[in-house]
Parts: sequence; C-alpha cells; structure tokens
Amino acid sequence: MEKQLILIIGAGLAGPALALSLARHSIKSTIFEIRPSLSEPGGSITLAANAVRALTLLGGDELIARIQAAGFVYTRMTAFLSTGYRYGDLVVGEEGEGGVPAVRIMRTALNKLLLEECEKKGVDVRWGKKLESIREDDGGVTAVFEDGSIKQGSALIGADGIHSFTRQHVLPEPPKPTYAGSCVINGFLPRSSVTTPTPDYPFPAMIFSPSGLLMTIPIDPSGQQLAWGITKTVPDDKGRAGWAAYESSGAAYADAKADFDNITTEPIRSLLDNADAKTAKLWAAYSIPDLPRWHRGRVCLIGDAAHALPPNGQGSAMAFEDAALLVRLLTDSKAMERGYEAVFGHWETVRRKRVEDVKKHSKVGGMMKSSHHPESWAWWAKTWLFWLFITVKNRGVVQAGAGFSGYDVMTENIEVE
Repeated sequence: MEKQLILIIGAGLAGPALALSLARHSIKSTIFEIRPSLSEPGGSITLAANAVRALTLLGGDELIARIQAAGFVYTRMTAFLSTGYRYGDLVVGEEGEGGVPAVRIMRTALNKLLLEECEKKGVDVRWGKKLESIREDDGGVTAVFEDGSIKQGSALIGADGIHSFTRQHVLPEPPKPTYAGSCVINGFLPRSSVTTPTPDYPFPAMIFSPSGLLMTIPIDPSGQQLAWGITKTVPDDKGRAGWAAYESSGAAYADAKADFDNITTEPIRSLLDNADAKTAKLWAAYSIPDLPRWHRGRVCLIGDAAHALPPNGQGSAMAFEDAALLVRLLTDSKAMERGYEAVFGHWETVRRKRVEDVKKHSKVGGMMKSSHHPESWAWWAKTWLFWLFITVKNRGVVQAGAGFSGYDVMTENIEVE
C-alpha cells in the first residue's frame, strides 16, 4: 500500500481523534485549524458506551484511562418527576465485567487530551489556518489557505463542523446551516450546594417537570462537581457574536432559570439558584438538511460537517464512529486498492444508515424536553406515558438498545466493491 498523507481540516474533536488513530497506524496527517489556539467552547458532554468504544479503537486504552481520570464514569441515570417521584433508571453505559461505562467530561478537557495525544505521536497541528480552496488531480489533493500557503496530500478530510468550508468543495451549492430555534444551557456548581429530597438522592439524574427536562450529571471523578443542562427555546438566531454576548452577560443563565421559576421542589430549585452565572455555558443548535453526498473524489466530510444532529448526547459519538470506520478503511490494503472515491463511497453508505438510526432516537428526546402547562392534558399524558414505559413496561430499568449505545464499528463490513 502506498504511503499516505491525510490533510485534516478542523482541530475540534473528530479531527484530532482521526489524526491520532492514523498515527497509531503509521499514517501521517496534518491538522489545520482556523482558530489561533485551543479555546473553550461549550460545556460538558456525555460519551456514551458507543463513543467510548470508538475512542478506544482510535486512541487505545491509554487514552480512555486519561479520559476517565478527567471526567465522571457512570452507567445509569435515574429518572424523576419534579415532585420527587422516581420512575426508574436508564442504563446509559454497559454494566458488568467487560462492560463499557459512559463518561461525562468537559468538552475542552477532551479536546485538550486528544491534541496532547496527537503531539505525543508527532502529528503536525497548524493553528490560524483558514481554508480558501481545494484542488484535486489524479496525483492527490491540494489545500490552499488564506495566508497564501498550500499543502499537498493524498486525501483531505473535512472535520470542520456544521459551518464547514470543506462542504463547499463536496457540493457545488451547499445548504447553509440554519438555527434550530433552541439552545442548550449548562450550569455548574458543587454538589454540596445542592439540596436533595433524600440523603441518598442519586446523581446523575434526569428530572421531568412542566417547565421541561433538567439533566444533572457530575463532571469530576469524585462526583462532587455537578453540571446541569436545560434546552431552552430562543426563537431568533443571535449570530456568533450575539450568542457569545448572551452567554458571557449571564442573560442565558438568567433566562434558563426564569423558565423554571414555577418549580419550587428540590433539587431543581437549588441547582438553578446556586449555580454560578459567570461559568454558565451555551450551545446554540444549528441544523443542515440531509446532504446528497458526503464525499467527492479525494475529499470526505465527517462529523457535523456531514450530518449535524439535534442535541441528543450522540453528536460527538457519531463523529468518533465516523473516524473509527474511516481509519479501518484507510488502513486496509484491499480496500485502498479500490481508490479513495470507492473507499469514501463505501464509508458513506455504511455511516448514513447508522446516522439515520440515531436520528430516530432524537425525535423521542425532543418530546421529553418540551414544556407544558402543569394542568394541561399534555403534561398529564406525558407523565403517565413515562410511567407506563419506564416503571411498568421496563420494570424500572430501561436498557440502552444494542443498536444505539451498544453499537460497535468493528462489526461493520469494510469490503469495498
């Protein structure tokens, strides 16, 4: 198999994970990032079992050990009503010997870990590089940057997020991301600042209320620092600068708190009242229509550049799965005999089906997060539906489906036709 040099656009989560795995297989890559340095976007994220499994393939056991040491490891989340009624548990990680638990970690901490592992492997990361154009020929691909520099490689991977510039090369008239009408707001506080209905009240917890769903999960190994998350409807797109101001001013935190002013029960009340407004984080949800293709020639899109999902805890997992399957193909001599176009085509076929399956779960998640008048029939119906599903049908323990967090990219066929 000929030597490869893979150009990767984007140093978020997917790009470094891909580069790290390629380096572990002795394939060189260079990462180009538009930001001047690592910044601190977003709050905490969940790595469900499928994300951890993909990261194990990408970075090995050493990477997973570092991730688990930096975050909170867990397998279950308890579902409550805001009244204190306990529905039961949702199993989000794999239990028992050999099982893969979930991890909650700050996004920036994970990004930093991945970049540090890349540095150990000698991956070249170039900051402040804005892509201007992409050229292809039979011999390879050339990335041209705004500062006048160029870089040639064997193939180019666009891991540059929902606002991807690489997408313009894959599609002549790519759709622009549109604001989805909601944002996720995260608050942070010590566990000691939270009042619980009972001394043994468990965290992580998801709490259903007429005002919406509040999820709270520890983010440190000892479980003493909590993060909470609320999905809030904000009708108008504020733009990059507007969202930043909305977050930094404390207005996002204040608005999220105001939505739950009518909830007087614990732990919701103390979670919202005692969080530090200055540390609150915001993530505005954007979406793109289903793209007709995710690759063209020697260029391929992964992660949000190809398939942005609504907030459902699986966005980063899909990007890691994308990267893991792509590495399997790029390191398989038989597959590579077919050429990049065929390899990327096979990868896209496999990944489209997986992403569509995950999207179906997102629709259910959207219903769970919606708010209702506390005396409405809709709220009454929702509480009873949850009771029937969690408490009665599943006897208080809802297992994650094998095709969801139980997914393993190693089960996929990599025989390229």
